[in-house]
Amino acid sequence: MTPRRTLGILLAALLVGLIVWLPARVLAPLLPGEVRCLEWRGTVWQGRCLALQQQNVQTGEIRWDPRALSSVTWRPELELQWTRADSTISAIVTAAGLSEIRVRTLRIDLAFATLRESLPVTLLSQWSLPRSGRLQGDNLSVELIRTPAGVWQPSVILGSARVLELPAPGSAVPLGDFEARFVPPSTAEAPVAARLRDLGGPISLQGDLRWQPADGRYQLSARVRARSAIAVPWLEQLGPPAADGSRDLVLEGSI
Repeated sequence: MTPRRTLGILLAALLVGLIVWLPARVLAPLLPGEVRCLEWRGTVWQGRCLALQQQNVQTGEIRWDPRALSSVTWRPELELQWTRADSTISAIVTAAGLSEIRVRTLRIDLAFATLRESLPVTLLSQWSLPRSGRLQGDNLSVELIRTPAGVWQPSVILGSARVLELPAPGSAVPLGDFEARFVPPSTAEAPVAARLRDLGGPISLQGDLRWQPADGRYQLSARVRARSAIAVPWLEQLGPPAADGSRDLVLEGSI
């Protein structure tokens, strides 16, 4: 073995040793903006932040654990999990180069009320989040790309997500449960698209959602009708019904 090869092996071993044994708190300078961790546990290789804070708002706990090399990509994977109160988000993350991150086995069980408590006012004011209900998803997969401006944004979302016990805007009246099933994109430039349907409840809904991550614009188009009297007052705000009793629901905006 040549001295150069021996030195390379020693340096690689030293680097691995540092990652495995360095305390987790050395990651603090990597946190973005006004994000802080008030209590670190474990190491850079396997650790936890027990009190994540953004703009003086407690945003929950984050845990990370290494996994074996992916049998598909042969790249190391990292299991991440965020928890707070009655809500959990977990995923397996793989870096696919310097400008792409792949997230698979994404599981979401999130109470909107908990999410509202976890966001600083500056972010909360930009999002029209319900005050009750839950967001759930199993085995979702997301591909994130880095834009020339250095912002990570999703390019592909696959799987399905559900919104449970969704309340009517500005009230606590439940409108039912709904599902978004994401559609594989036809081209790299195609927007994120999903088919929407109800899962039973006061409102019948069938429609589509299109979202362009590049500018944050979205459009939701659906046909809705009331299954029970509890939904009638809200649907009447959409205008007069068609002959079959249905109405058009169109929502546009940006996130």
